Amino acid sequence: MLWVGSAALALSALAFGLFWFGYAFPRHHHSHIDQIETKAVQVARLFEAVVGTDALIDGALPAASARLIEEGRSRAGLLKVRVFDAAGVIIHSSDPAEIGTVNDHAYFWERVATGNLYSKLVKSDQATLERDRLERDVVETYVPVLDGDLFIGAFEIYLDVTDDLAALHRLTTDLNAKFLLLASLLMLLFIGLLRHGYRVALGKEREQNRRLQHEVDHRRRVEEQLRENEQRFDHMAHHDPLTGLANRRLFTVHLDHALALARREKSRLAVMFLDLDQFKTVNDSLGHETGDRLLVEVSRRLLQALRQTDTLARMGGDEFAILLEGVIDDLQVSNLAERVLRVLEPPVRVGEYELKAGASIGIAVAFSDGATADELLKNADTAMYRAKERGRGTSEYYMPELNARAQVRLLLEGSIAHAIDRGELELYYQPQFLLADGSLHGAEALLRWNHHDLGTIAPAEFIPIAEESGLIVRIGEWVLREACRQARHWHDRGHTRFTIAVNLSARQFRDHALLQKVCNALAETGLPPRCLELELTESLVMEHPEESIELLRKFHDLGISLAIDDFGTGYSSLNYLRKFPIHRLKIDRSFVSDIADPDDARIVATIINLAHGLDLEVVAEGIEQQSQLAFLRQRGCALGQGYLFSPPVPAAAFNQLLRDYASPGAAPASGWLQGLPGVVPAG
Repeated sequence: MLWVGSAALALSALAFGLFWFGYAFPRHHHSHIDQIETKAVQVARLFEAVVGTDALIDGALPAASARLIEEGRSRAGLLKVRVFDAAGVIIHSSDPAEIGTVNDHAYFWERVATGNLYSKLVKSDQATLERDRLERDVVETYVPVLDGDLFIGAFEIYLDVTDDLAALHRLTTDLNAKFLLLASLLMLLFIGLLRHGYRVALGKEREQNRRLQHEVDHRRRVEEQLRENEQRFDHMAHHDPLTGLANRRLFTVHLDHALALARREKSRLAVMFLDLDQFKTVNDSLGHETGDRLLVEVSRRLLQALRQTDTLARMGGDEFAILLEGVIDDLQVSNLAERVLRVLEPPVRVGEYELKAGASIGIAVAFSDGATADELLKNADTAMYRAKERGRGTSEYYMPELNARAQVRLLLEGSIAHAIDRGELELYYQPQFLLADGSLHGAEALLRWNHHDLGTIAPAEFIPIAEESGLIVRIGEWVLREACRQARHWHDRGHTRFTIAVNLSARQFRDHALLQKVCNALAETGLPPRCLELELTESLVMEHPEESIELLRKFHDLGISLAIDDFGTGYSSLNYLRKFPIHRLKIDRSFVSDIADPDDARIVATIINLAHGLDLEVVAEGIEQQSQLAFLRQRGCALGQGYLFSPPVPAAAFNQLLRDYASPGAAPASGWLQGLPGVVPAG
């Protein structure tokens, strides 16, 4: 606050100047006049001493005294001296013409007569008490002369103060000028300091206002940020972060509102529950980033297929739900479901991969299939699993009887994780025979689940569940080790040419540790690699053929046999089929069962000829009739399996088959070979 002190100092200096000009200087001026009056009094007292009081009392001034007075006047620089007696008569004057006259100025004579000094300044431009005008500035002083307390006369002295007054005037003028200059400077300084103080105060006020505005702006920004965060959090709470679609919570809210509206307006609505087929395979084999990009593209396609009034939500993972409001009848719902499936048919290009995005759809209609959001979603989900069981890529309406199947499925989902630990899994073995002579070549290991409550469960019921849950990898590893262990057991009993075939699931084949796991199983059990055959489906190896070729070659280099299972049901490229290091093609049972049909017969014959052209053996599955066997033997099919020979049996029962069919023609009940062309009966 330096400017405040400076302003106070300037104001103090200005006040002092005003004090000097208004009080001290006038006092100094009067003091100067008083000094002049004192000089006059001193001169008068000297004259009084020279003249003496007697002359005044007598009323006559001796000539000698008059001469002394005039000499003293000249030396003292007096203009004029007059001497009065007590009656006011002039008894001496520097102007002889005035001697004897009477003082006519009663107004000051009365004061002098009482013994008081009287003095006044007479300026040259003022009329004097005399009849003439003076050319000089004088101080006219009356000095009373007393004899004790008795007034006996007075001296009137005219003292020339022209030069004194001129000097005093010059001094006054100089002081006034300096004071005015100083006052002006001090005033300017004071004004400047006041302006500076005003600027400082204004700056502080502006700074305070700026800070206040900053606080207001900051608070406004914070409030806006809070609103944005609230909106973002609300959006995050009700939308899927990957696709931007509504999530389960928001979909349920919309469904509740739609149900209330449909109930009030007596309108119809339906819920579709959609699940992508084989999506877990994409995630496991290509990574979650590829899976996420596939989900985003699927979401975009679904939005294109739906109406503006429909609501699409991602329920989690690869599951979507669709709310169809204002539908007229089931036909309209079916058409919308067909449109959804059709828009997902074209492959999705994700990086270097072309992926299929097929889906299965379950449909539940309000209010016949449920009156609440939870009921409709649960029943649509149940219908979706029914669509998957029927072959995927289709839609299925909910039916009440599906609940029982859904309950069984839930029971299986909860139990399958403990099936291995509880020892409920078991391998059955279906023998594979050389069709030329009927000798036992090997067996295919087939999994069975002996559930502690539900009994024996077929693979078709629990394998899809294991695939979806990811447990198929652990189960497949158990199957591989158990099959190798059992095959080694039979080898140790002399069946050294016996081959065991094990199916690999899609998830197993995409497992990066598959090769090591197979090697570990062979090492742990001691089974020779040539006695193990791995079966892969045609669609599996063709999904990523280049990667498949690399892995298959590694198995081939180990001496493991490889077979393409269900051949004819996929879309194999002959070019890739030629490159695959495989040993056998397995004709799907669907062709063998309808081999009486000319078209299927031509397909089977073509597959056999193709395999022979590629120097591959052919295995026919599902042989159940002699006519089928005869056709296959005639076309040169090397191996066969099916219920005509034997159903899948446990290891204990398979021991008997090994004893019965260990060598060509050794079958005691080789009736299935009897009567076939080119077969010589045993014995």
